[in-house]
Amino acid sequence: MTQGASPTVESFLGKLNGVRKAGTGWQARCPCRNDDDNPSLSIGQGADGRVLVNCHRGNGCDLVQICTAVGVKVTDLYPPRQEERKLSLVASRTDNLVIIAGANGSIEWVNESFVRVMESSLEEIAGKSPEAFLRGPDPDTRLVRRVRTAIDRGESLSIELANYSKSGRKYYGHLEIQPSRNERGELENFIAIETDITARGETESALRHAQPPAAVGQHRRAHRG
Repeated sequence: MTQGASPTVESFLGKLNGVRKAGTGWQARCPCRNDDDNPSLSIGQGADGRVLVNCHRGNGCDLVQICTAVGVKVTDLYPPRQEERKLSLVASRTDNLVIIAGANGSIEWVNESFVRVMESSLEEIAGKSPEAFLRGPDPDTRLVRRVRTAIDRGESLSIELANYSKSGRKYYGHLEIQPSRNERGELENFIAIETDITARGETESALRHAQPPAAVGQHRRAHRG
């Protein structure tokens, strides 16, 4: 581990070339340039462990360019908050399906239960929207619109639905979508949790399709009497 570096800074430094200690921080070759023989990138560490980056060559590369060049997002330069670490631990252990999406609804992370039930890996679905998985031979377009509307408006949503895995296995779920906002009230993420209610859903479906003639006749006679 680089001495004095937080885990977040350590991870970022590991993606750079020509890293060397410079005062209280570090220097490295700018990943946006192929001819940066004289390291022009300065890396520092904030009081909270965040990564501080500055390119000194010419007009300087902006932060987004630097992050893109090493394959990270700007948000990756900030250490995870304690609450987020706890949420990640709980989400990874629960049997419920958990999706974390960005403010625009694009999927950023799913837990192992989602991968197992939906038979889709994170690599396959990253960047897609949650409603993309309300699929099957008879998708409920009304529910799909409700999910999209909730995301567009930054609102919460609670629905029950029938869904299908990639191989076509049908199951029933209770889906809760909650927006997550920062201290300024700005929308940052959506957290979607789907609980498997297949046993109850199959029972209710069977009851709806059952047509016992005797019961129907008795019901009608009772109303005529």
